[in-house]
Amino acid sequence: MSTGSKWSELGARTMAANWHKQLDWLDNVIQTSSRKQAVSITKAIQTTQKPPGSDRLHLDTGGNTKNLTSSSLEDRVVKYATIRQQTVGRIMVLGERLREVGAFDRFGAAGEVRITAAGAFWQAFQGTRDWPACHTSPALLLFNGFLPNVLPQWAHIPGQAAIQRRIVEVFAHCILMPQPVNRIDQALDERFGQEALIGSMEMVRDGASAREATWEYQRKMLQIYDPLANLSPAELVRVLGRLEKPDAAGLKAFLASADTPQAEEEALIAQIDDPNREIIRTYEAINKIEVSMPDMRIYDERVTSEMGMTGGWSSASGASGEGQSSGSGGESGAS
Repeated sequence: MSTGSKWSELGARTMAANWHKQLDWLDNVIQTSSRKQAVSITKAIQTTQKPPGSDRLHLDTGGNTKNLTSSSLEDRVVKYATIRQQTVGRIMVLGERLREVGAFDRFGAAGEVRITAAGAFWQAFQGTRDWPACHTSPALLLFNGFLPNVLPQWAHIPGQAAIQRRIVEVFAHCILMPQPVNRIDQALDERFGQEALIGSMEMVRDGASAREATWEYQRKMLQIYDPLANLSPAELVRVLGRLEKPDAAGLKAFLASADTPQAEEEALIAQIDDPNREIIRTYEAINKIEVSMPDMRIYDERVTSEMGMTGGWSSASGASGEGQSSGSGGESGAS
């Protein structure tokens, strides 16, 4: 990835100076505040439907919010993009294994299980205004309107609680990211990511492997990233709509120097465009690389062990070869 001036500008607006010291401080604050209002995962898995208009459930994960190390903002975005890719792969692994034990046969044909998406419900911890806890899953999948932790119940498998815990954890998984990244994620996920995730899980429901479905998700998102990154500044703002806005002082300075309303608008757009474009380009580059096969294999082995299943990743998913690794050194933060 390049280390251009726009990364420097965005880093300066977050906290590029004293990067590690301030991240450690954030972790300590969040650990304290999150645990005061957290619920246990045991309680979380007892909820099978998302109440309308409900607040998010913050989970008591033992106070461990420090789930990503990074040397700079650019490094953090690269690792974060890689982990989002891994999370999609893990969701597909869970779907494939639950399909094999009959979770999608609950209502007859597998196609009778309708897959939709909703906004987040479970959240590993709560961030701050400037550094929100960003979900690594593009959406929360629902199955005939039920939360995904109902699937082990439908399959009547032994050890349901262990798999339900994995389901809650994967959809709750978060990483502290700067507000500009969170805004872009919200826009991309709401407009494109949810639909792509639904499509990939429908593939798994209908017989595809986790690897095939994950790669299809990446392919669909690649079809989005490149056109977005090539839009004009004004078009990018109109399409995404949740991009970072300048602070009041910066906006006032721009308006004071503008001669016409159109010049004001273009000056505003120019200020907020480039850092967003850099983040989108990073997502595009990471999605061109297949998700780490070792990560998916290890996760699959843990899932099959907890479900008491026989057979392995290579026989079930057709993934005997190793996928390409991005080499970013990302940390999943979830075992």
